[in-house]
Amino acid sequence: MVQIGHRISPYFRFILGKPGQDGLIYHALRGNGCLASEKLIWELAHLAQDSDRLQCGDHRVPLDLIDTLIQKGFIETTPVPAKKSPSGTDPTASIHYMKLCVAESCNMRCSYCYVNCHTDATLMNRPVAQRAIHLFCDILDQHKHTGSISYFGGEPLLNWPCIVDTIPIIEERIARTSCITSIRIATNGTLIDRDKAIFLKEHNIHVAVSLDGNRTQNDSTRTMRNGSGSFDQIIRALDHLQGAKVDKLCLICTVGDHNCDELQAIIDIAAERSLRLTFQNAYAEIRDKSLHIPTKAIIDRFLQAVDYANTRNVHVGGSWQWPFQRLFRQPNTPSNCAACGRELCVSTDGSLKPCPGFDEHYGTIFDIDAALRSGTFQRLARRSAPDIPGCAGCDIEGLCAGGCALNAYKNNGTIMSKSDGCQIARGMFRALTQRYLHAIQNDEGLHHINGLPHNDVKGECDENIDRKKYSTITTNKTGAGQISTNIAPNG
Repeated sequence: MVQIGHRISPYFRFILGKPGQDGLIYHALRGNGCLASEKLIWELAHLAQDSDRLQCGDHRVPLDLIDTLIQKGFIETTPVPAKKSPSGTDPTASIHYMKLCVAESCNMRCSYCYVNCHTDATLMNRPVAQRAIHLFCDILDQHKHTGSISYFGGEPLLNWPCIVDTIPIIEERIARTSCITSIRIATNGTLIDRDKAIFLKEHNIHVAVSLDGNRTQNDSTRTMRNGSGSFDQIIRALDHLQGAKVDKLCLICTVGDHNCDELQAIIDIAAERSLRLTFQNAYAEIRDKSLHIPTKAIIDRFLQAVDYANTRNVHVGGSWQWPFQRLFRQPNTPSNCAACGRELCVSTDGSLKPCPGFDEHYGTIFDIDAALRSGTFQRLARRSAPDIPGCAGCDIEGLCAGGCALNAYKNNGTIMSKSDGCQIARGMFRALTQRYLHAIQNDEGLHHINGLPHNDVKGECDENIDRKKYSTITTNKTGAGQISTNIAPNG
């Protein structure tokens, strides 16, 4: 029931469908995407400019829907807290992930790599890895959380003995409390042989192998230290992994100028091997300053690739679609970036830094309390879109959440800035939401919108506002253009 002080949330946003058809309403911080009739959308838009009408009941929104709109945050009594957890909250409560950078060296020299790898063999020893694993699992157990551990680098397989020695430690903790839901390795694949593949299969490891397309595309950027290509070695690694029946296997393709025009090549490889595929967007996440393709062209090429992937039955994911997915999965954190207080990234000596791409450390695993009280960690943990210039008031404020903190830091000198991927994120969000509405309006189903969280969306649709209740509502669209937060369709 509407009470004194109620208003349409300043985070209320809408996306119109075709004239006379359903559109989408959502909360710029919380998501909570819901289908709504065009007439309801305009009524809520007008009420956003005249809260007195809402409070005195001079509106056309059925009373039985008011509680739903309040629950989803479209009508509120007090402003939604814009900042992260207040000072004094246990910082370990938000930690769900750990990266073990077991090797800070690499046998490759990829042109766009964001990790500063040492040329010598800088490797983590077993005691450091063991301490980190127990520390992380203790944090999860303390809060009754679950999480995942990733072996990272550099190239983690350069320190294969450490991986072999420490996976049983993780498995022992899993047997005790089930605190770890997955063990992951991100690798360039060039060091995988038959024995390693069998080990990874036996221990149920999630393996992500980097490959940027066909031989020409991949070897133009992903080269070995001596400048030779890596394509043949990666394909051989995939043969070993699939020969060992490693089923938790995916490809990671970094999309840049070298392959953006022909992404069909990597999709064909994924299709032939029945592998999932993740696109890492070099234009938004890494931002090589030599990249020059216009934003609209980047978005068009991603969508064309997704369409082609659907014809080949290849699932394509990646951070480029996170804001759209968070539209239907109510964000439970103010940031997409795990470096912002949700992940422990452990260097070879046990020191902690936000992510492998950062040079700055903020403490060590040997004094975790001091590390999490450090100014660096506190600044990261409090990074949220409402505090970032250019993010507050954005249509995808809490869904994008400022983007990659590393990108912001590298290019702007501070994490309290938006990433270079801002325009791409907004454009991709618009394109994917319009595809979603088109699918709904044409009863096409959602299978062709690759990566859509089908179950969550179906649940939202089942609860959605009944469009039939608004068949008699008439609202004047005059003044609607004043709502600058609206994302209108492109036609």
